[in-house]
Amino acid sequence: MNSRKESAPGWQAMGRSGSEVRVSVDAIQSMATILTDHKPLAHIGEWGTRIQLAKALSCDIGTVSRRCRKAGVTERLVVTDGHRTRVEFLMADVRTKLLGGAR
Repeated sequence: MNSRKESAPGWQAMGRSGSEVRVSVDAIQSMATILTDHKPLAHIGEWGTRIQLAKALSCDIGTVSRRCRKAGVTERLVVTDGHRTRVEFLMADVRTKLLGGAR
């Protein structure tokens, strides 16, 4: 008689574990909350970078800069640890001047 040894299925056959699925569900829920929030850009602090604004407004970084400068939004330059500069915009101005008073 030939007895076959059965082995446990490998990780490929097991699929995702419950914790990984839960993390992705939480991430999707937080993104949905940000997108459906009645207070646009509420998740960004007092000063927002061009990248944060571009992601939130679904546009290009250059477009964000042009729109903010045209609307007269207060901006500042911040020197990072790598001795580079980063442009940040005052979010109160962005909400009132750029988004038309949405708070």
